[in-house]
Amino acid sequence: MLATMPLLVLAGFAGFAVLVEVHAEQYAVIATLACVAFAAPMIAVKLSKSRMSPTPLGRRLDLYHGRLLEKNPCPQACEPGPGRAVRLTQILDLHDFFKTFIQRRNMHYLEANVIRGLTSHHRLSYAEVAGPSLVDWFVSHCWLHPVAGTCSALEKHARGVASSTQWRDLAYWICTLSNNQYDLPRELGNGSWVQSSFYLALQDAGCQGTCMILDEQLFPFGRSWCLFELLTSILKSETGSTHQSVVPHHASKIMFCTSTGILNRGEASVEVALNIGKQLSQVRLENAVASVQADKDMIDQLVVSKMGSFDKINRKLQTHMMQALEASRAAVVQEFEGVLGECSNNEDALSCIDEDIAIRAHV
Repeated sequence: MLATMPLLVLAGFAGFAVLVEVHAEQYAVIATLACVAFAAPMIAVKLSKSRMSPTPLGRRLDLYHGRLLEKNPCPQACEPGPGRAVRLTQILDLHDFFKTFIQRRNMHYLEANVIRGLTSHHRLSYAEVAGPSLVDWFVSHCWLHPVAGTCSALEKHARGVASSTQWRDLAYWICTLSNNQYDLPRELGNGSWVQSSFYLALQDAGCQGTCMILDEQLFPFGRSWCLFELLTSILKSETGSTHQSVVPHHASKIMFCTSTGILNRGEASVEVALNIGKQLSQVRLENAVASVQADKDMIDQLVVSKMGSFDKINRKLQTHMMQALEASRAAVVQEFEGVLGECSNNEDALSCIDEDIAIRAHV
């Protein structure tokens, strides 16, 4: 029926033209309409076939979405905050499955093309679709940082703080995966930082500390929400709490994590540590920006109310970073001393061998 319909329409137009004895100009219009009517069903069929043949990324999304539903058949919404962390094994698996598409791209690409592709049907966070966990560590990061670098930094961190059998099971709260991207006003606390999902996760008693993902450009220190996370982490690390109404928790840690290792533990490469040190002197947290000006204004006011001034939080950041850099320097010195010690031992051994050969030569 679909195939014969255009012919019937064409014949109808032609018959109509003969009956009313239309002029040539009018007949041209009728002929054009007939051609459109003839082509429309074929275009519709082609579009239908294109929808049935998704892109390579679309096919991967369908396949991975099926895998997620096998493990978590009925995704359920949960309250914003500490209950929406994602285990490291889930993060690494997500990256590995889509790495041919992600390549060196950043979190903006991941969220727009992968996360939304996997969550749009549910209108939930990725954590809720994949299966959420209670937070072990909070991740502070900038979306401009490559996804691969973020995953590498988290793996280095997990291996450094957990046992060889448990590091994959550490649960990280990371905004790209833990926030419901379809309801961001609620995730941001509807204007109240105390109700934001970031604060609720950071303040949880089970949150052991903050992993701040750094590269050599120190991008996180240029973002207002990263400034908020830094402030909250500093206050919690010093007092165990950031709000008087909250029962004080154990002091948490701030760890500066890079793709080459944890800076605080001296595990980052020398080149990365030196470049971070060079950039540190240029950091001014008051220059941090946000996508929404109201967010920046709220966070700036919070910094002043909690710290007294931006100068104070700048000094706090420099103190924490200098301690991390000192740990890196000490680790490098210790490593060099070990290498030099080995070389010295080798020289002594070679000297003994030479003496033995000389003695034997005179016997």
